[in-house]
Amino acid sequence: MSRCNFWSSVVALTLATGWASPIWAQTPGYTYVKMSLTVPWTLYFVFLSCVLIPFVLMIVLAWRGTPKNHSVVNAAAGNETAQGAP
Repeated sequence: MSRCNFWSSVVALTLATGWASPIWAQTPGYTYVKMSLTVPWTLYFVFLSCVLIPFVLMIVLAWRGTPKNHSVVNAAAGNETAQGAP
């Protein structure tokens, strides 16, 4: 950056900030949606349950889906040492 270009940028920035009034930075107390702190917490727990419920369901279904007699599964797999195969 040339020296002349740098100083012209500094002068332009100084003029721009001097022209802008600090009162313009103040905004009225307008809020698009007024909500309490319970809304983000409710959304957090809803999304958390949407993520965790399928995992819990998979664990329960896998646990209940295991065969009671493991020897039947071993016999179906071709294991000769299985007892009680039909």
